[in-house]
Amino acid sequence: MSYPILCLSVCLPGSAAAESARRLLRKELESIASTAAASGASLEVETVRASGAFYTDFLDGFTNVYHNASSLVARLSWPGSRPEAILLNAHYDSFPGSPGGSDNAVKVGAALGAVRALAAGPALPVSVLLLLNGGEESNWVAAHAFATGGHAWAADYRVVLNLEAIGAGGDAIIFQLGPDAPWLADALSRAAHT
Repeated sequence: MSYPILCLSVCLPGSAAAESARRLLRKELESIASTAAASGASLEVETVRASGAFYTDFLDGFTNVYHNASSLVARLSWPGSRPEAILLNAHYDSFPGSPGGSDNAVKVGAALGAVRALAAGPALPVSVLLLLNGGEESNWVAAHAFATGGHAWAADYRVVLNLEAIGAGGDAIIFQLGPDAPWLADALSRAAHT
């Protein structure tokens, strides 16, 4: 499977390039929905747009205010799967001045590939949410918009796997892991060695 180039230049939130990337991603998700249907699953796709504000202590602290942050969210589920979900997150915007290849188009492709494989495979007991957010480089605004903006699926995720680049090379690492998730560290460790 080949994936379209998301942005041919810098892909800033709210830009024409970002909207073009969102449309390409939606088209790809609609293709994955056909795969899901053929295997007895369903993939629903929605656009999320929200406005809000939050305080962060990053860089000595500031309040981040945003308007109309945009993302795509998809829900993969099977007959009988519980509404509790695993959330897979990747962002399609890029840092100003960067075309965003390693940060983060490669991870968007990996997330799409994972959801496509899950859609074709056996049923899972839980749902899978895919958040393709268009505002990570502006300090996480699109993820915040999904998590707090009132979307019905935002209350369902129990685990978040955020696919992100920190630097341009090296081994895969776990950057942050909550105190209640040693099972996830074990699973990721086993997967890294296979």
